[in-house]
Amino acid sequence: MENYLSYLVAVHILGSFALAYAALQRTVSFWLAFLISLVLTPVVGFLFVLCYPTYVEEDTKKYLKKLLENKVVEERN
Repeated sequence: MENYLSYLVAVHILGSFALAYAALQRTVSFWLAFLISLVLTPVVGFLFVLCYPTYVEEDTKKYLKKLLENKVVEERN
């Protein structure tokens, strides 16, 4: 039974680290994602990380917003 609990804790911690590593591609911080998945579960941490956009999505959003603003300004002139 002790061995089973040790494996369970090890899998929980490794899953939390893997999830926090995946969070590096998103706008959420590594340590916040790790803490959420460690305190709750890696499944909840995964859902938490998915709520944040990736850096590519953020850049695309900023680019499209800037493009739209420039187009609106040109139409007014």
